[in-house]
Amino acid sequence: MNQTTEKWRALRKTIGQNIHSLRLKKNLPLKKLSVASGIAGDVIDYYELGKGEPDMQSLLKISHALEVDISKLIES
Repeated sequence: MNQTTEKWRALRKTIGQNIHSLRLKKNLPLKKLSVASGIAGDVIDYYELGKGEPDMQSLLKISHALEVDISKLIES
């Protein structure tokens, strides 16, 4: 596996953990985040598990629904 692939995998994991922890910190059930962001709950769950790569539009929708700057989703 090359270095770029490893970096993307690590970033996916970081984004997922950040979404999950911010959602829990705001006491926001997955279903409510789904409704607020317009993204299906199973897709958000997939992101939280680090299995999916959200595009910029999805990150913007999620950050808006969580009422945080998008940088909070990608910072380690």
